[in-house]
Amino acid sequence: MALTERRVRLKELLLSQGEPLTASQLSEKLGTNERVVRYDLQFVEDALKQEGYLLQKRPGVGIWVERIETDLLPVTAQEYVYSQQERKEIILFLLLNHDHPLTIPELSNTLDVSESTLFEDLRSVQKEATVYQLSLCSKRGIGYWIEGEEAKKRNASVEMFTRFINRVGTLTYFVHSQEDFPYTILYQFFTENVLQQFEPIARILMRIGQKHHIYLYEHALNHLLIYIGIMLYRCREGNVMETISRELEPIREHRYYASMQELREYINNTFEITLPDAEWVYLTVQLLGAKFRHFANMGVPSGDDWELAMQIASEFILYVEARLGMKLEDEELLSSLVLHMKSSLYRLKYEMVLRNPLLSDIKKQYPHIYDVTRNASQYLEQILRKHIPEEEVGFLTIHVGAAIERKKQRRREWKRVAIVCGSGIGTSGLLMATLQSHFPQLEIVNVYTSSSLNQQELDRIDFIITTIHLPNVQKPTLKVSPILTKDELDAIEKQLLYIEKIYADSALGVDGGKLPVLQDVLYSSTIRLDLEAKDWREATRIAGEILVQNEAVEERYVTEMVRNIEQLGPYVVIAPGVALPHARPEEGVHRVCMSLVRLKKAVEFGNPDNDPVKLIFALGGIDHESHLKIISQLVQILDDPTAVDCLMTGNLPQILQIIAHYSNQ
Repeated sequence: MALTERRVRLKELLLSQGEPLTASQLSEKLGTNERVVRYDLQFVEDALKQEGYLLQKRPGVGIWVERIETDLLPVTAQEYVYSQQERKEIILFLLLNHDHPLTIPELSNTLDVSESTLFEDLRSVQKEATVYQLSLCSKRGIGYWIEGEEAKKRNASVEMFTRFINRVGTLTYFVHSQEDFPYTILYQFFTENVLQQFEPIARILMRIGQKHHIYLYEHALNHLLIYIGIMLYRCREGNVMETISRELEPIREHRYYASMQELREYINNTFEITLPDAEWVYLTVQLLGAKFRHFANMGVPSGDDWELAMQIASEFILYVEARLGMKLEDEELLSSLVLHMKSSLYRLKYEMVLRNPLLSDIKKQYPHIYDVTRNASQYLEQILRKHIPEEEVGFLTIHVGAAIERKKQRRREWKRVAIVCGSGIGTSGLLMATLQSHFPQLEIVNVYTSSSLNQQELDRIDFIITTIHLPNVQKPTLKVSPILTKDELDAIEKQLLYIEKIYADSALGVDGGKLPVLQDVLYSSTIRLDLEAKDWREATRIAGEILVQNEAVEERYVTEMVRNIEQLGPYVVIAPGVALPHARPEEGVHRVCMSLVRLKKAVEFGNPDNDPVKLIFALGGIDHESHLKIISQLVQILDDPTAVDCLMTGNLPQILQIIAHYSNQ
């Protein structure tokens, strides 16, 4: 029974479940649709019968399998049918690692497909090869082969092999399950001796890491083992890297290079091969580019590369914050980014692509954060003069997203509360102590009388707990007895959750608490075109005053926007000719808001890369996430030269049309 990769995944999913799943649930887990799942089930049902399982389907219950008599057997290579994507990757891997050109009949026989199908696959291989700066070549009567630099051939080989491993299991599965592993043709490139030595080589790599107080993540360790296996094969076939470029010369002086001595001796003795220094330089580069975590309580190490990573990570956070329109205030973000940047800088410098298996999930689950991070990554491209691949953007998005989630958690845990009490000091003290005992997540700002609670005090708090009636107070309010009963404590807990939701939804300024889009905040009364300003301060104030006039922020918020730029510098200039000034929500923001001012004559903000500024988007956010969709859509506009040109030169109806278009993206 032949199963495609998709049907194998469907079968394994059914076998792994302890309860029935609907077709809808199956399609969601597999990333397909119900129609495809129902079609594939007829093929999977036959395969399950051969393995001793019965497929059960019941309306209103779902789909599941029941065992008949035989033990679960893994899919064997004979049952496995390669998809078009898999054939493309296998063909590229074979062409990269054969010592002679391969003909159409040879490839057709290896993959068990027709020659016409193979010709179609080769067109895909040609496109894939260019991603690694390689070329697919052919000559009538000779066959097909790959041309390019040896280092790039190895990078492509490692990437293809990693895809094979990740698709069906783990590196350990490849080493120990030769009969069942679907990609049996790969074993010709790894001798039994090499496979047996993976575990001791892994232990040596871990010791090297320990020497430098780092712990290699499993996928990074597997990447190094795969690279070593391919390095050994290619060197035995005569594809040895004898020399290195001038750019790689400093690697010889790196402490990681010296630490390779134990591994060098082990490989030389075990495989009876002497590799030139250049090979160890390239392997050191692979180690430098590997993802790792630092041992706990060690702090951030010192050294030139660490200092550079610290500098870049710190400035990158400022650029991200400028585009997010909020301060992340997260030390864990800085430390984790420094560790990430340390290896990322080497990957970018030496054009190493580290596969990000979560990339598609990141784009799907965090599209707004991904867009903002991608835009902020342009800063890295400017200083490194290297393109930042989407895999790296995905890794950075994980760090930024984690910081935002931690900020959300901190906001959930700590709510700023004012107590208003009409009784004496003793009663208010008892009320405060009771609240602190039962609700440690509350930060009690102060105890007030009704007359002492002014607007300035209200701006500092999230809601009020009061023992007296408070008319006309524009904050969520809970009225309680001076001495709280158990029923009142239970009611407070329920009311806290309720008020938090109602307050958050109303502050968003849209129905149902959905994230607002660009056209919810940018409309005719928040846009001003071709105004004059003598400098960046006046331009920022003009944009801020529009928000004040629309009763979205207070006057002090405008002052704080200017002060932020004075203190932090021109990080608010997020693109050529575009600035995004903002301040903290607690500085007087009433709802999510934005204004757009186009200047008649551009002004300097002090950003040498993106000055002068003609467009100012003043942003007001109420929390950590309510404005993210707005920012994401703004980033998309700024990535579209035609849309930017419209903002720079178009009239109001044209600009509103652009905003409406991207609000529906």
